[in-house]
Amino acid sequence: MNILFGTSKKQDKQMRLLAGEEAMKNRAVFFSALKIDPANITSGLLAHGKTVVLVNNKNLGQIISGTDALVTNLTNACLTITIADCVPIFFIDKNHGAIGLAHAGWRGVLQNIVSEVTQTMAREYLSNPAEIEVYIGPHLMSCHFEVKADVESKFHEFADAIIHHQEKTFIDLQSIIVKQLISAGLQNKNIHRTVECTFCNQDYFSYRRDKPEDVESQVAYIIKRD
Repeated sequence: MNILFGTSKKQDKQMRLLAGEEAMKNRAVFFSALKIDPANITSGLLAHGKTVVLVNNKNLGQIISGTDALVTNLTNACLTITIADCVPIFFIDKNHGAIGLAHAGWRGVLQNIVSEVTQTMAREYLSNPAEIEVYIGPHLMSCHFEVKADVESKFHEFADAIIHHQEKTFIDLQSIIVKQLISAGLQNKNIHRTVECTFCNQDYFSYRRDKPEDVESQVAYIIKRD
């Protein structure tokens, strides 16, 4: 099974769906270079929750509102979400030909979106969680995910992921996601962590670093090719 996945970078320009015609042109150029048919590109219009949508022949190629995760077993269907600091998470089940893509902001992490994706793949495609591979993409890592007391209080059950440094508080979302994936049945050896922080790496847009008036986003994508 030939799987292609990754994210755009700042050099690829604005990819946010709500940015209108400019973003559509940038996306067209980006996906054309990857030789991906625009008719097969399905996009999640984010809700910062844990809703998972199955991509099939009926909704293939659409922009789907109110979802933060897409899954499919269709060949040549490209799943996409946008990110500007939140965590893109790629799911691959080679044994059953299924793939998934999740957008995990801190709200989605608290709602355990990765468990929802895993359960959906198991239910719909008979995926065995122990055989699913996951790749965590570039995001705002603990070095720069500073939070105030109101957000910190929401993470009380993840004390190990709360970092206090120089009278500031930071959250390690990646470590929480890894624990949630393992609790969902994935094997630690199949969970591939990232070292790329969107704030630190100027190759990426970062809402936290740049504070733009209009959000600038990367696009994350995954496709199973024939």
